[in-house]
Amino acid sequence: MKTQVYRYLAGTGALYFLAGMAGLAAPFTSGNVSPVWPASGVALACLLLFGLRCWPAIYLAAFLVNLVWHLPFMPALELAGGNTAAAVAGAFLLRTIPGFQTSLTRLRDMLGLMLLAAVLSSTISSSIGTGVLLFSGVSPWATGAPLWLMYYLGDAMGILLVAPLLLSIHALVKLRSAARILELIVRIAPGKAILFLAA
Repeated sequence: MKTQVYRYLAGTGALYFLAGMAGLAAPFTSGNVSPVWPASGVALACLLLFGLRCWPAIYLAAFLVNLVWHLPFMPALELAGGNTAAAVAGAFLLRTIPGFQTSLTRLRDMLGLMLLAAVLSSTISSSIGTGVLLFSGVSPWATGAPLWLMYYLGDAMGILLVAPLLLSIHALVKLRSAARILELIVRIAPGKAILFLAA
């Protein structure tokens, strides 16, 4: 059991780190704020699939991403806390939906992902993140409003585009019917198209 938990933690941390580096390398990134933050979708999906016990891996990976991207030590720690808190809140809120299914095959589950995770929980990371960047002097106060908006939209887009994809890939392993696989591809294709256009 412990070996499996360690695998979950290692996989979550590695995937988050790679997604975070990809997000910071995206076009139109301003400082440490990306217009599309795929790591937020990775964090939410991993917490839903592997449980809230994976939060330390998300925190550590988020800290390392910010540190590697030349952010001072303390702001990097604080930003990681905001990112982790948002992911945990989103996963917790989704689990309050009666009979929530990570496969997102029901309308209520998909709407929950959109409203509770993308729309609501993203306010946590964007508010904490913007506050950290402003109070630490990393970003000027005059950029506060547009910075918050970009932070918020980046996290929300990351959740909407990446989380359904990861959750669907997990479900794909269990599929045997070609028709069901085709249905799955049709469901995730629009999201991939949006991601391509956004890039």
